[in-house]
Amino acid sequence: MKNQQLYQRIDSSTAQQEDLSAQPYSVQSSQRIIGYDFAKGIAVWGMLVMNFKIVLAFANPAPLWLAKITQIFEGRFGVMFIFLAGIGISLITKKAYQQHDPKKIKQIKLTLIKRAVFLLAFGLLNTLIWEADILHYYGIYIITAVIALNWQNKTLIQMAVALACGFVILNFFIPWERGWNFEQFVYTDFWHWKGFIRNLFYNGYHPIVPWQAFLLLGMVFGRLDIQQKQIRKKLLKVSLGIALITESISFLADNHLAGESWSFILSTTAFPPFPLFVVAGTAETIVLIILSLNFVEKHSQNPLIQPIAKTGQMVFTHYVFHVLIGMTPFYLNGKLGTYSVTFALVFASIYFVLAVLFTVLWSKFFKRGPLELLMRKICG
Repeated sequence: MKNQQLYQRIDSSTAQQEDLSAQPYSVQSSQRIIGYDFAKGIAVWGMLVMNFKIVLAFANPAPLWLAKITQIFEGRFGVMFIFLAGIGISLITKKAYQQHDPKKIKQIKLTLIKRAVFLLAFGLLNTLIWEADILHYYGIYIITAVIALNWQNKTLIQMAVALACGFVILNFFIPWERGWNFEQFVYTDFWHWKGFIRNLFYNGYHPIVPWQAFLLLGMVFGRLDIQQKQIRKKLLKVSLGIALITESISFLADNHLAGESWSFILSTTAFPPFPLFVVAGTAETIVLIILSLNFVEKHSQNPLIQPIAKTGQMVFTHYVFHVLIGMTPFYLNGKLGTYSVTFALVFASIYFVLAVLFTVLWSKFFKRGPLELLMRKICG
């Protein structure tokens, strides 16, 4: 009965009147929504820009205007990936819940858990060469999502709020800097069980508290009938307004309250991730996703849409490859941190073009990317 209430069909007139926090799972077209893949493809470019900037130019500060611009996007593309993962989980489980098929639901949960374990293990291996790895966090995000699959939207939102506030509470008990050597920018006790748990849940690059919130909120978004223009339009306006308000608060706090010991709580930066970062990151992600959906619908014949969308579908492959192929040569040559920010941005953009070209060529022979195929072969 609980799942029946969660996934019952609603018509357009009701959907426009209901509070989105309590809205049940809406019925959408079963056809793949290319706009989501396109948004993910754009996020691949953003990921490359931010990561190559960090790795190639950390010793060379950017001009103030460029530093301010890049700071705005700090962590945002990681948020976008996680939010889109939440959307994807809702979409792949939608049909099974609507048909009240316990066997299918159990199968989907098992597949998700297998993939979570795979990503956790793969990510831990990846940390040996890329300490800012996000994959092992993904493993925990997905396991938590499996537990939350049949939660009402209201419960998912409440849990997301609790995670955002939980980070502030943890700050009163555990210094956020614990475990970090910021001079060398390494986590000193990552491979000790206490340090690992602290890093995973509290002060790592993408800790469960509060980053798990983005996946839960993505699950809520994935349950909405986003094909309805009224819902999309309302979400765009509200999210844009929230993004402007939160970023303005953070800007004013940074410029007028810098001397206050508590002003850092009003930051929208991803490191450390205080509540305004969760709010701003979610709102900005929704804006970018809806703009992507609108762009794909209005310019469906644009020749760039399919290549970028396919690149988004191969995000796992491109994430790992940008570390192995994009960063390793600079590491071997001892050139990390020696370049300008401008060089890093240009290099990231050129790399993205090459990644898209690789995706197009690969897609002529295979439906999925190399690592996506590997994961599907092992996990189903």
